[in-house]
Amino acid sequence: MRNAGFDIERFERGPPRKKRAHPEQDLQCEVADWLAWALPPPWYFSAIGHGGGGEVRGGILKAMGVKAGIFDLIFLGPDRFIGWIEMKRPRRPGRRTPSRGALSDPQRDFQKIMLAFGHCMGVAESQEEVRQILLSWNIPLRTEKPSDEAIRRGFADAAESGECIPMWPASDQVGARKRRSKA
Repeated sequence: MRNAGFDIERFERGPPRKKRAHPEQDLQCEVADWLAWALPPPWYFSAIGHGGGGEVRGGILKAMGVKAGIFDLIFLGPDRFIGWIEMKRPRRPGRRTPSRGALSDPQRDFQKIMLAFGHCMGVAESQEEVRQILLSWNIPLRTEKPSDEAIRRGFADAAESGECIPMWPASDQVGARKRRSKA
């Protein structure tokens, strides 16, 4: 209802609410979009979606076996390569402390365990830092976005050529080992 230029309904609603910023989530979405085309087959990545949703979702995930401290992105590649990257909120200009978010105690524990297993570990606050980490791990990256069909074809070709070696033996191989051990 308007009265002489005054909007009573807007007044009653109060000032508009600011949208809550999700800088780490926004950054991870940007990085995932880039990785979807920049990471060539047979290299593979996935986000580990284990955060957010509040106390109820957290309880459900914990009951399902989700552990605290697991890094945000996992990378898998030839020769059983495994790497992890934790995304941290980008530094905010004008802040007294320009440093990135620190790893939590569970994240530091996870990092120690994964390093003991021989996995590669990194922490990034930008797409460029992710790129630098991947290059330091000798992971090749595309500089131009290929078509979706070319990406699918690349994974199919890698699987056919044997470039993707299964991490676990096929079921018939497991059975063969058991039979041999009885003899």
